[in-house]
Amino acid sequence: MKTSPYLSNQNRLADVIAAIQVMGSYKFYKLNFSDWADRISGDLNEADKWGKVFIEHPEFFRIDQTKKKASLVWRRNHPKNYNVDTRNEITKADFLALSDEKKTRISRSPLSNNDISMLIESAISLHSRALQLKQDSRWWIPIVIGVIAGVVSFIANKVMGNI
Repeated sequence: MKTSPYLSNQNRLADVIAAIQVMGSYKFYKLNFSDWADRISGDLNEADKWGKVFIEHPEFFRIDQTKKKASLVWRRNHPKNYNVDTRNEITKADFLALSDEKKTRISRSPLSNNDISMLIESAISLHSRALQLKQDSRWWIPIVIGVIAGVVSFIANKVMGNI
């Protein structure tokens, strides 16, 4: 049975929550791993760490075809009509009229606080389930200990009885 990525690192839940908060609210919806590392933890050198978080949690994050940029799944469903400079939505006609250079300043609108809260609650729930499954997978330990104790007791009684 494969171990849950939520249990691969003691800080994983905190990392997923931090990524959801930043990626849900930042003006650009998709950045490369090092830019997300800088935005989330303030350290460009943590790009590999954040890339691993994004890759191991496809329930929240998507990686682009180049395998170098990540985005939040929920945010990808928003239309690309958010002007990051004015922080207003634009129409499709306005978008099509923009130069290629200005189109780079158009993103998908940030998530609402309620949307971000819902994603965080989902991450907490998934983490809790992973912990519960790990605990449930240990059902056999008390039985084995009991059997071993019984066998040892049986052997000790036989040996003591023969003395």
